[in-house]
Amino acid sequence: MISSKTFTATPDQVDFPFEFPYLSEAHLSVTVDDVPTTDWSLTNSQLLELGPSFTGGGALAGGETVVLSRSTPIASPAVTFASPSTLRSAEINRAVLQLLYNLQEQDEETRQTLAANLAGDEWDAQSKPMKSLGAPVDSTDAARLSDIDNAIVAGGNIPAFSAADIGRALAINAMGNVGWASPGGGVSVFQVPSQAIPPGTYTNAGYIVADNDGNRLQSAGCRVPLVKLADVSPWFSGTAPSIVGTDELYLPAAGVYEITVHGNFRSLADSSGIARMSAAEVGLTDHLSGVLVLDQIQNIALGRSGSTESWDGTEAFNLRAFVTTTGANSLALRAVKSNDPLVVLDVPTRIEVREVR
Repeated sequence: MISSKTFTATPDQVDFPFEFPYLSEAHLSVTVDDVPTTDWSLTNSQLLELGPSFTGGGALAGGETVVLSRSTPIASPAVTFASPSTLRSAEINRAVLQLLYNLQEQDEETRQTLAANLAGDEWDAQSKPMKSLGAPVDSTDAARLSDIDNAIVAGGNIPAFSAADIGRALAINAMGNVGWASPGGGVSVFQVPSQAIPPGTYTNAGYIVADNDGNRLQSAGCRVPLVKLADVSPWFSGTAPSIVGTDELYLPAAGVYEITVHGNFRSLADSSGIARMSAAEVGLTDHLSGVLVLDQIQNIALGRSGSTESWDGTEAFNLRAFVTTTGANSLALRAVKSNDPLVVLDVPTRIEVREVR
């Protein structure tokens, strides 16, 4: 530039050499990162030195933009010639340079402003953003990015965006509302916890199924405790299912869920070592009442008795249900046995909750 120079400061730099001429030091100005400062001086005619506020604790860290600019005033002439007078070359040069410098500054300012294209029928911003625009009033006014964003949000098409939504996608939930959400397809895995199984030692442990006073699932079988193992992939709502308390499988948001339960029942001989016939039932229900049965298996036979018959005390089962909710919902895994021998919900018995979209 003819009438200014831009520097990128290095750490602790205070001296900045420049080349362009000027008529008076009063015609020079300095900014640091676009902030004007008067804390500067000229060490010599072509060397700018920043003042005390830019040393010590206020020293430049490096990377700041320092701009030295010249602005030659023409409100009054730099030289006035009297008549009759002797024309001195220095005065003539000073008068000419005043006009020359000002014209140079005007030319640079013109080349940095918005100009028409070569055809003269369009404005050419030369790939530079336009700043300090006012709010548009008429439909033909130029609009700021914030005006466009606010108009879209107000129209109900795109919700407001924040840093918390980085990496999320625009989506419509089960209620028909538009929002920023995780990519979806979430999967969470839960498991029945292990416990000590009397009598004797049982290697895998598991949950002892209660008899619930002889009732079946139709009368709300006992809720089975659960623990969370992992969230395998992110959830559409951004919040994965969880366990509340010890046995409440909590679905936090509206949606469609595929829930599968894979497990095994095992029947153990009683304390006298007698292996007797046992049976069990298991179901996936609503949490509190157990009245809403999503899926269940009844009359699972465990083992055979008799001196000539082998004892077989295990049985695998699978439950599967699709749950559609319009809001948060709570489910439970319920199990019940029908007679005396110990019935264990074997480990691992796992529940997989998958998001369906």
